[in-house]
Parts: sequence; structure tokens; C-alpha cells
Amino acid sequence: MVPAGVDSRVGEILAWVHEASNPYLDWFWGSPTEAVAQLKEQLIRPNSELSEKRAVCLSEAGQIIGGYIALPGHELPACRKADLLTLSNHLKRAPNEGLIARMRQARSVFASVGSDEFYLSRIGVIPSARGKGTGKKLLGAFLEDGRRRGFRQFRLDVSADNERAIRLYRVAGFVMAGESAIPTTPIRYFSMTLAD
Repeated sequence: MVPAGVDSRVGEILAWVHEASNPYLDWFWGSPTEAVAQLKEQLIRPNSELSEKRAVCLSEAGQIIGGYIALPGHELPACRKADLLTLSNHLKRAPNEGLIARMRQARSVFASVGSDEFYLSRIGVIPSARGKGTGKKLLGAFLEDGRRRGFRQFRLDVSADNERAIRLYRVAGFVMAGESAIPTTPIRYFSMTLAD
């Protein structure tokens, strides 16, 4: 189902990007409803890390069944700065002490990305397409995309609870590069890298 006021491509992308952004996103925004509303805004903004213009989607029978969002490491700081500016403007319009506190807590949960790395920001598959090799296809497409662009270093962050994804990344050759957590929460992420 596509939320009102969202074109069908953005609506279909929203479903898998929201799931791929968790558990972090729902915690950060304080609820799944607010997380989806804010994510929708990011998807339609071309300068966002999560702009739908960056999404590479896999379709089956006319329906998007999954996809990934990736970008060169040297582009990531400008995108994150734009997202932070949008968040700052949001807080000016609707002050929220809880959100400000969560921003402080999450400040260093995701390690910086090297300018020579191709960063997998999000990857996701809708539930009905899981267990059929869809994630493997998407990860392969991400790696090929990066190689075509001249990258030999790849990077991603994955929830420590997402054992299936961690297995997929390890089989593809990714190795653990670090671990981070948000204090006083169960949220933990692994940083993984692959060098060709």
C-alpha cells in the first residue's frame, strides 16, 4: 500500500528502505509512524543520502521486490550534512527534546566512510521475495555498480541482530571492521568492508 501523496515508485521503495533502516530509524524518530513520515521526505529530496534517485530496484511482475541505495564515500558527507540541516529545520518548527537527546546518543554509531569506498547505505528485500536469492542478486549488483565506477573498496553497516544479512556479506567476502552501539539501548551495528 502506498501512503497518500507519494508516487508508487517512492511508496514501494519506502517499504524496503524503512525495514532496512531499522532498528535504528524507529528508535531515532521515536515511533515507526514518525520514522516513515521522515523517511518519505528523505526519499523525495535529491540531496539526501536516501534519495530515491539513488535507489537501484529489482522488480518482479511489475512490483519492486527490493533494492539498494549506494553512493561514493566522497559524496556521503554532503548528503549527511543536507540531512542534518533538514533535521535541524524540523526541530526549529517542532522542538522535540527526546529527539535531540537521541541525536546526541547516536552521534557516533556509524563510523565514517572513506572517500575511496563505495558505501552500501541500505539494502532490502520485501518479505515475499526472501529466501530466493534476491539479496544475493542485489548485493552482486551493488558490487558491480561500484566496480564499474572504479571502486575497489566497499563498505556497509549492518545491525548486529541481522544474522542473515551478516552471513550474506561474509559469503561475499566482507569482513568485520568495527562495532558500535548506542549506550543504554540494544542497538548495535557492525561495520564491514571488502577490498578487491
